[in-house]
Amino acid sequence: MKKLVYLLALGLSISACEKDKKDDNPAASGTPAAPTISVPGMDGLLVALNSSSSVEVPFIGTTTTTLGLAIAKFYENQDPSKGVNAGTVSVDTENLKYTSGTYIYEMSATNPTGLTFGSTQGWQIAGNGSVPAISETHNREVPVVADLTGLENGVDISGDFSFGINTSSLFSNISPADSILYLIIDNAGGVVQKTMHKSQTQVTFSKAELSGLAKGNGYAQAAAYNTVIRDYSGYKIAYINEGVNTKTVEIK
Repeated sequence: MKKLVYLLALGLSISACEKDKKDDNPAASGTPAAPTISVPGMDGLLVALNSSSSVEVPFIGTTTTTLGLAIAKFYENQDPSKGVNAGTVSVDTENLKYTSGTYIYEMSATNPTGLTFGSTQGWQIAGNGSVPAISETHNREVPVVADLTGLENGVDISGDFSFGINTSSLFSNISPADSILYLIIDNAGGVVQKTMHKSQTQVTFSKAELSGLAKGNGYAQAAAYNTVIRDYSGYKIAYINEGVNTKTVEIK
C-alpha cells in the first residue's frame, strides 16, 4: 500500500498516513500539506515544490497564490523518520535551513513568494558523515497546477463526484509531470485519493469511495509530479518535482 509524505509549506513536518486511513488530521492547522509519493529504499529526498492555493473572491473570480518551496531530507539507515545533518544544502544557490532533521527553504519579507524554478534545478549538498557531497543539475521542470475545476459547488458525496485540473489556465504547466495525485480531505482527517497518468486531468471518485468522508469544510487537491532516482556510489537520492493546488471546499 502506498504512503504519502505530507510536506508542509510552512513550519514543515513530515509524517505518513496510509491510503484512505483516518489518522492525524492533515487539515487541522489550516491548509493541508502538499502531498508527494514516498519512494522506498532511498537514502534521501530532494523536493522542488510549487504550492498553489485557490480561493473564490466575489465579483473577481478565482485568485491563486503560488509559493516556490524546497525540502530536503537525508535518512539514517534508509528510515525516513530519522533525518541526519548533511552539511550545507542549497538549491539554485539558495541555502535551506536545517531544522529537526529536515532542510527547508524559508521565505522572507523580501521574497514572500519563495523560489522561482526554471527548466533545471541546481542542488548542492556539502556532505557530512554518511551523506556524500553531491552537485547535481536536475534537468526536469517543476509542474504548476494553477487552478482546479468542478469544485464550484463543493463536493457532493451523495453520488459519484468528479473534479480536475483547469488545463485552460495560462498559469498551469503539467507537461513536466509523470503522474497526478488527486485527494479529497475532510475536516476529521479522512482522505480519499487516486494516482493517475498525467493525461488524466480529471478524476472521478465513486459514491462508495466517498462514503467515509465527514460532511463539512474540507479540501480538494491535485498534485502533478515527476520523480527521478540518482545513485551516488550506492547512496540513492529521489528527486521529486511537484506542483500542487489546494482548494477549500464544502463536503456535503
